[in-house]
Amino acid sequence: MELKQQALELKSRLINSVEIWAEERVDSFVSGNTAFKPLGKYLKRGVHNIIVQKDKEITEKVEGFMLFVADENGNYDKEELFDDAMNVFKSMKPYKFEQGFIKGTIGEGSILIELPDNGLMNFILGDTNAIRITEADFLELKSIFTE
Repeated sequence: MELKQQALELKSRLINSVEIWAEERVDSFVSGNTAFKPLGKYLKRGVHNIIVQKDKEITEKVEGFMLFVADENGNYDKEELFDDAMNVFKSMKPYKFEQGFIKGTIGEGSILIELPDNGLMNFILGDTNAIRITEADFLELKSIFTE
């Protein structure tokens, strides 16, 4: 199979896996507090809309990425790919990022997403001021991705 087709399949698998995983994370996040439940559908919608909005950018990045991880026929090892990415992610020094209104820190095996500190967010979320995504969360994503 050609490299470009494999890149599209990888992108599709990645996007589907991230959406499934994100929905599970959101459900887990809102399940402990009834005040969060209405927020869940908007968080899920936001994840989906960000992915749709970034589709072209994701496609370009995956195609470029495939030039380095796949052989000339577009073949790659999903398990090895994920394990290598996790090793790099765990060894990264933390750095701050900002994507629209989403701000946080990525590195040392986790992502910390800082929630806005304002009256509305404090009313909805209480004293929850950040969401941490850890290696355990990524292992769940890996199991979805490699199915």
